[in-house]
Amino acid sequence: MFIEAHGKIYTFYDHAVERMQIRNISFEWVEEALFEPDDVIELTPTRQAYDKIIDSEHTIRVVVDEESSEIVTVHLVEAE
Repeated sequence: MFIEAHGKIYTFYDHAVERMQIRNISFEWVEEALFEPDDVIELTPTRQAYDKIIDSEHTIRVVVDEESSEIVTVHLVEAE
């Protein structure tokens, strides 16, 4: 699986795909987070988190290793 965004092709770690399945996070939600994030947070010099509010109950975080162009993990974050 991969997503093309921001002039890069992002591939998925197996861990990210497993977490998406366990947490019922759709591929489309991940695409939305990368294409039009509501927030981007620098976690480390090479890793960023793309947050996307999906609806009133769902906000997802897509953690990306920008150096290797890989989606590391995907999870739900609590509403503030």
